[in-house]
Amino acid sequence: MGQKPWNDDVAHAMTFYKFLTLPTGVWPLQDYNFFATIRSVVTVSCQVAMLVFQWKELFAGCNGSHANLDSLTIIACNIMAIIKIGCYRFHSRNLIENYERAVRDYLETKSTRDVEIMRRHALLGKRLCSSLICFSYVSTSIFMVAPFFMVFDDATLNGTSVRKTSLSYPMPSDCTLGSLNVSIGLYCVISAIDIVLLISTCNGNLGNDCLFFGIALHVCGQVEILKIQFSQYKFQKGMEKEFSRLISRYSELLTLADYLVETISVVLVAQLLVSCILICIIGYQCVLALQYSDVFVFAKSLTVLSTFLLQLLIYSYIGDYLTNQMEQVGYAAYKSEWYELPISRRKDLVFLLMRSQRLVQIAAAYFFPVNMQTFMSIVKTSLSYLSVLRVMLQT
Repeated sequence: MGQKPWNDDVAHAMTFYKFLTLPTGVWPLQDYNFFATIRSVVTVSCQVAMLVFQWKELFAGCNGSHANLDSLTIIACNIMAIIKIGCYRFHSRNLIENYERAVRDYLETKSTRDVEIMRRHALLGKRLCSSLICFSYVSTSIFMVAPFFMVFDDATLNGTSVRKTSLSYPMPSDCTLGSLNVSIGLYCVISAIDIVLLISTCNGNLGNDCLFFGIALHVCGQVEILKIQFSQYKFQKGMEKEFSRLISRYSELLTLADYLVETISVVLVAQLLVSCILICIIGYQCVLALQYSDVFVFAKSLTVLSTFLLQLLIYSYIGDYLTNQMEQVGYAAYKSEWYELPISRRKDLVFLLMRSQRLVQIAAAYFFPVNMQTFMSIVKTSLSYLSVLRVMLQT
C-alpha cells in the first residue's frame, strides 16, 4: 500500500511495534500480499505444531508435575497466539484505519503542545510494552536454561517411579524424545529449534498485545488533545467551522475506538479465561515450590506469573484510561463558551454530551468490561483461592 515517508516522530512511535509484529504478518502498514500471508501461516503452523506436541506430552503421563504445568502454560500461550494472529488478520482493516490515521496525525500536527502529548503517549506505550516483552523473554530464558540447572525430578513410566537420566530440552519433551539416543550436535539443534519456537510464541502472543496497546494509547492521546481544544474554544464570528471540525474529530475518534473494541473483543474472552486459569495454576506451583524449598521452580513460576499479571494489568489500565478519556470529552466541551454558539451548534453540543455519557469500553464479547476494577477482582479471587490451598497443604 502507498504510504507517506515517516518522519522521526512516526519512526520513534511505531518502529518498535513493527519489529515485533512484521514477522507474524499482522503489521497493519505492511503490504498485505502473498509474503505477508506466508509469514502468518508459518507462525500459526509453528504454534499448532507446538500445541499438538505438548498435548501429546501432557497426556502421555510420563512427565513430572512441573513439566506438565510447563506444557499446560505453553499450550495456553500457543492458543492465544493463534487467536490473536487470526483476529488481527480478520480485522486487519480496523487496525489499518487506526495506524494510517496515526501516521497522518504525526505528519499533519504542527502544534508543539499537541506533538508533545502524542510523544508522551507513545513513550508510555513503549515503556509498558518493553516491560511486558522483557518479562516474557526472561521467562523464555528460564525455559532455555532449565535443562542445565533443574534438579532431576522423579518421573512416572508405566506406573513405576524412575529417575530421569536422559537429556532434557527447553520445552517438555521427555515422553517423545527422552528415549532417543541423540548426539550432542543433534541435541543442540533440537534445543535451538525449541528456543526459536518459544520466542515465536512470545511475539505471537505478547507482541500482538503491544500492537494493540500502542494504537489504543495513541487514540487516548488524540482524545486528550481534543479535550484541550474543546476547553479552550472561544466562539467568535466566523468560527462555526472550527466547532464543526471539533465535533467531526470527536466522531472520528469514536469510530477509531469502536474499531479497536471490535478487533479485541474475541481476543479478550480467551485472554481472560486463559489468564485466570494460569494465574491460579502457576500460583499453586509457587506455593508448592515454597513448601518444598525449590528455589529454581519458584523463581521460574514467579516470573511466568508476573508476566501474565502484567499482561492483564496493562489491558485493564488501557481499558480504564480509554473509557475515562472518552467520557471527559463531554465535560471539556461543556467548559467551552457554548452559550455563545448559534442554536444549531448548541444542538450538536447536546448530542455530543449525550454520546459522551455512553461509555466506550474495551470489553470481552462486548459485555464484560476490562478495567482496573476487573483486574483487582481477578487478583483478589486468585489470592483467596491460593490462600485456601496453602492452608490445605499445611494441615
